[in-house]
This record gives sequence, structure tokens and C-alpha cells, in this order.
Amino acid sequence: MQAYLFNAISLAIAVAAVAVATWQVRAAAKSTERSNAIPVLSELSREVRSAEFRYSLVSLLTNTPDDPPAGGFDELPPDWREHAYRVCYFFDYLGVLVSKGIISANTIVSWIGTWIMRVWIVMEPCILAERRHRESAYPQYTPCGFLPNFENLVGIIMQNGGSAAAERIQQEAGLLRLDEAALHELRESRISLRRSAQ
Repeated sequence: MQAYLFNAISLAIAVAAVAVATWQVRAAAKSTERSNAIPVLSELSREVRSAEFRYSLVSLLTNTPDDPPAGGFDELPPDWREHAYRVCYFFDYLGVLVSKGIISANTIVSWIGTWIMRVWIVMEPCILAERRHRESAYPQYTPCGFLPNFENLVGIIMQNGGSAAAERIQQEAGLLRLDEAALHELRESRISLRRSAQ
């Protein structure tokens, strides 16, 4: 009986040790993931804030060609084509980082999900035209995919509620939103500051 009890206690201690070790490995992996993501997010943020990127983004969203060219991106007007490549390849790169687990999808969607969706809506006809062009123009056995990781980001946004995805993710992360009363109070403070400055 004592041997049975001793074996049961030993087994319980071993199971507890394995559980603690597993927890420690997972915690270390999450910490490493976060520390690896910080420099990447910093660089991505720098790109998103750059004048060139913002100019390209605005150009895509405000000067859309009427019909996508049959020859794909290469037949787009030269200036617009450069804007399309800059922004679409950037979003495709973000999609690669998400698919490889370097950055979480929630981080990207809650941060710039609106831009991703707006650009996809504008660029989808051109992206599909480029895919069709590649299928007909590229040699057999040549991969004809174009911007699959950008499309995956769009799919992630759609799976997470489409237009409500970013706000839902932000709420789940515990990000605070100011209610109407707080916004009113801040407006009143701003008015009061202006009056006292005069």
C-alpha cells in the first residue's frame, strides 16, 4: 500500500513538473514573439507614416482607373502603377509577417485594417486582372499567384466581422474608448483653455 501511495505521489509530482515546464516554454515563446515583433512593428510604423506611403495611399484611394487593364499592373498608368505596387506589396508583406506568426493578425487588423480593406476594394479588379494576365502570359508550371498574403489579410478581416473587426479586436484587447460624456468634457476643457489664452 505504501509503495502504491509513493508511486501515486511521484506520478503527481512528475505531472506537475511537466505542466510547469510546458507553461514556462509557452510563456518564453510568447515573450520572444513579442520582443521580435517590436522592431518589426517600429519599422512598419515608420513606413506607414512616411510621406511617400501616405501619398501613394491617397492616390490609390482617390484616382482609381475606370477599368482594370487586361495586361495587369504593367498596363496601369505609370504613376498610379508605382503607387499600386508600393501599397499593395506593403500589405502583401504584412500578410507574410502575419502568416509566419511574426506579427499577430489582431495587431495589424486593429492598427490599419481600415486601410487594408479600402485598398483591397479599390485594387481588387486590378489584382484579379493581373492574376488572369499571369495565367495567360507566364510559361507552364510558373506560379501565377499575385498578392496572396494581402488577400489573406482581407480574409482575416472578413472572418473577424468585416467593418467591425478592428473595433472588436481593440475591445478584446482592453483598449478604452471615450464615451460621449468624456468627449464633451474634453471639448469644454479645450474651449476653456482657448478663452484663458486670449
